[in-house]
Amino acid sequence: MNDVASEREWLEYRIRCNESYIREYEKLIESAERQIEQEHQARGKDTKVAKERIEHLTKSFIPWQQDGIQDSRECIERYRARLDALNFVEKDGQLELVF
Repeated sequence: MNDVASEREWLEYRIRCNESYIREYEKLIESAERQIEQEHQARGKDTKVAKERIEHLTKSFIPWQQDGIQDSRECIERYRARLDALNFVEKDGQLELVF
């Protein structure tokens, strides 16, 4: 039973970590979107550099963060499924709920 408790604790920890990762990815995306808005206001010589930054943010940086969010969500789903499976044990041919 101690192994089950340890596994449950580890899974809950990993879920919290991935939820935290998602929040951080979302903050990075919001920051990138604000930067894009600022870059759109560039004038003169700065427009070429701004255009390159916008391209990087929209084609590389933001999609990379979105992939991170998706990966974290998939991990959370797997961890929750494993956590749910830990809540039941077979005893005398029957599944019993474990708290």
